[in-house]
Amino acid sequence: MVTPTLQLNLTTTYFVPFKHNHLSFINYAASKSTIESYIYFCNYKRLHSSLCCTTPAQKIAEMKKSA
Repeated sequence: MVTPTLQLNLTTTYFVPFKHNHLSFINYAASKSTIESYIYFCNYKRLHSSLCCTTPAQKIAEMKKSA
């Protein structure tokens, strides 16, 4: 279970790139596409040091394989 404090920190950290880049969008579809691309990048491309320098997708596949 995620504690409220941890959840707040995860949410805050997750949206930092959007806050600091001051992105503006023409419409909802443009914003949705950008956010989906960022989520894909975080889950399938970006290496996470807390996961021993693997992506979340790689870690999940590894966990399923060993289960």
